[in-house]
Amino acid sequence: MPTTGHSRRSSPTGSAATGKASARQGWRKPRDRRRSSARSADWDMRSRAGDCAAGCVAVSTNDDGGGSDAVSSILSSIAVGVALPQEIGQAAVCRLYRMELTWLLGYRGLAMERRLTVILAADLVGFSHLMEIDEERTHAALQTCYSLMQAVVSKHQGRIFAVAGDSFLAEFASPVEATRAGVEFQLQVAETTFDLPDELGLMFRLGINLGDVIVDGGNLFGDGVNIAVRLEGLAEPGGLCLSGNIYEQVGPRLPLQYEDIGPQVLKNIARPVRAYRVSLRSDAATSLLITATSSFSANWLVPRLRSFRSAHPELDVELRAMSRVVDFNREPFDVGIREGNGNWAGLKAFPLMAREFVPFCSPGFLEAVGAINEPKDLLRLPLIDWKDDWWRDWFAAAGIFDPKPVFSPNLYCDTQLAIARAAMSDQGVALLTPMLFENEIGSGRLVRLFELAGHRGRFWLVYPEAREHLPKIAAFRDWVLDQVRDEGAEPGA
Repeated sequence: MPTTGHSRRSSPTGSAATGKASARQGWRKPRDRRRSSARSADWDMRSRAGDCAAGCVAVSTNDDGGGSDAVSSILSSIAVGVALPQEIGQAAVCRLYRMELTWLLGYRGLAMERRLTVILAADLVGFSHLMEIDEERTHAALQTCYSLMQAVVSKHQGRIFAVAGDSFLAEFASPVEATRAGVEFQLQVAETTFDLPDELGLMFRLGINLGDVIVDGGNLFGDGVNIAVRLEGLAEPGGLCLSGNIYEQVGPRLPLQYEDIGPQVLKNIARPVRAYRVSLRSDAATSLLITATSSFSANWLVPRLRSFRSAHPELDVELRAMSRVVDFNREPFDVGIREGNGNWAGLKAFPLMAREFVPFCSPGFLEAVGAINEPKDLLRLPLIDWKDDWWRDWFAAAGIFDPKPVFSPNLYCDTQLAIARAAMSDQGVALLTPMLFENEIGSGRLVRLFELAGHRGRFWLVYPEAREHLPKIAAFRDWVLDQVRDEGAEPGA
């Protein structure tokens, strides 16, 4: 790298030596003013580049994965004389040295090499989660995917120019071939059986963009690359996201399901980029995949779904009851019903009814144990799922802050549905959410023991923010909120 300033060491003795050294160091007036200006510009460029790179080293020790963005930022900043941003990763600085920054900026008249090309960015969904569960098998599966990608990219006249952990970057000459490669890769991944736990699967997101890039040997840099990477984050798991200029080329040529999601504001990109999602699910537009807890599904949602299906006969509805919280980034669910506080990153959350819990038992159990007049009377009875924090909360609301039941051993269940079944079969007292068991309460199979109710959060309708505009999701949202209002429980109240 060039030096960052002029040397002030003493010149050798003698007029000739002094003249040469002085001219070299810029101390004497040169004979040719044009050469002087050029030399001065050279030194200014060398000084600025060196100072910027040195400043990067001085203030940064971490690479946040935005090396390409950082390089572009540095190039732009130095080229126009703007102060260099300080949030630059060490890896970006190393790249600057390797690319010989001053030459890329046109030092000594050499222009940087650029070209218009198609970039495909691929990223594995939920990589950190997969590695946390099983590092070795996840790594082996990722290597299999890389081999698939290599073969597909080569088949469509492209090349992979960068690999970073769970991400690949590839270059193509044709938007059509790049999109075909992306579709083929996604289908191959979906059809491949990986050696992973049954509940896990591999899904990639792909972004494709046509743009101008800087060429550095076999590597590529610039907004052309960055836009593809940002678009990848907008794709559905297992799908693609195309920039508008890619869609203009492939839309008339490839019969895919395109979804115009409008201009998108992308990180570190000056202007919004129009984007199009490509879903490879054959039923993506005509099916609605819902997740909810088993109790909510069986006792509240299923009995009411008939009216939604009647209003929207064009949609196939699939409801999956599960106790775990799903990851919308890794799994193909459209909407979900969750319990909690409504604060989930990347999700739109609409409050439904409050989660309250009250002690219930069966008529037969109540007859067998005798009168239950005060909350403390429960401590001598079998309390189903006693380890659940709901019991501590309810007793605290009743003024009992260190409850110690004397009956043991107890029965433990993992869902309200199972707990209610246990209570109705005379096995003890259960804490239940009344609105989920209206039929059982109305028919007398469950007896409410106290008016006092405990409260913890509420139920929420959730879905990814990026899918808010989809008609099927908007239709289900409006229907659920209407159902809650019709039953006298104003959403969010």
